[in-house]
Amino acid sequence: MLKLTSSLVLLCFVSFSLRAQFETATLTGVVSDPVGAVIASAAIKVLNEATNIEVAITTDENGRFTVPGLRPGTYQLSASAPGFKQFVSTGLVLQVNQSARLDVQLTVGEVSER
Repeated sequence: MLKLTSSLVLLCFVSFSLRAQFETATLTGVVSDPVGAVIASAAIKVLNEATNIEVAITTDENGRFTVPGLRPGTYQLSASAPGFKQFVSTGLVLQVNQSARLDVQLTVGEVSER
């Protein structure tokens, strides 16, 4: 009886884990400057436009970012770094099990400029 119960619990856990993998999307990209040099430690914010839930991360040393586990929906992505204008992209539609890529090129300017 204990073995059967353990197997059922494990099966339920695996089923839930697999289900969660297919109900989310991932957004990736690279942040660079106008000449193509990558920007490390750029601030990335991904906002779900329907729920106002925001995820904030920074780019790695290669200017790359990955935001996994996003619920399907419409998003806004903003990127900023000192000495550059803020980049904002709205209306990014992410679907179930999608891996979307959005590369960002920041232009030189004040951080307060868009």
